[in-house]
Amino acid sequence: MKYAVITFGCRVNQADSLGFEEDLRAAGAEAASPEHADLVVVNTCSVTASADQSARQTIRRVARNNPGARIVVTGCYATRRPDEIAALPSVAQVVCNDDKPHLLRLIKKDGTAEIAENAEKFFFSAISAPLREALNGRGH
Repeated sequence: MKYAVITFGCRVNQADSLGFEEDLRAAGAEAASPEHADLVVVNTCSVTASADQSARQTIRRVARNNPGARIVVTGCYATRRPDEIAALPSVAQVVCNDDKPHLLRLIKKDGTAEIAENAEKFFFSAISAPLREALNGRGH
C-alpha cells in the first residue's frame, strides 16, 4: 500500500503526522505523493476559518487528482466538524483527536486500507526516541 500524509497546523500536528508515517512504514506501507497514494491522511488544523478552508480545498484537490484514494481526515477541524468533513468527496473516515493514538487500528478495522496483519502497535503509545530528540528544544 502507498500512503501520503498532509499536515496543517501546529507542532503537535507535525509530530502526530511523523508518528503516522513511522507506523505506516513499520506496517509495510510505502510513502508516495498524494496523487499516487492508496491512502491519504489529512491532519487538519482549525485555528482560523482560512485553515478550515485550506483543509477542504486540499481534500477536494486530492479527491479530484486521485479519485481512487481513500482519504482519512483527523485533527482539530475533523474533531470540531466531523459531519462537514465526512461529506467531502472521497473521505472514507474521520478520526477525532481523541482517537488519533489508535489511527492505524481504526483504519485497519474500517477496512479503508490494507495494512500488514502484524501491525499491532498504536500511534503515540510511545513516541520513538528519534522523534523525541527531534522535538526537544523546539518549543512544543
